[in-house]
Amino acid sequence: MLASNALLIVTAFGLYYIGREGLRHWAGTLHVALGFGFPVVLAIHVFRGRRHHAEQVTPSTSITLGPPRRDGSAANPKAATSRWPSP
Repeated sequence: MLASNALLIVTAFGLYYIGREGLRHWAGTLHVALGFGFPVVLAIHVFRGRRHHAEQVTPSTSITLGPPRRDGSAANPKAATSRWPSP
């Protein structure tokens, strides 16, 4: 992500400061390709990461964090003790 943003910045400066038409065309093409391609790659990355995370975390292994409930029980029913004192 850092590299693609750096390339977008460099090509933007190139579009603004390059005077030769050949290099300007190359910088413009690269800038447009990165600009339209980056959101697609980011969306695929997020989708795959969420799917992978969902496969790794099952309801039996997930932990619910938070203070104890008003009835004195822990926020996570499987937790033996709570860090917070009961009210």
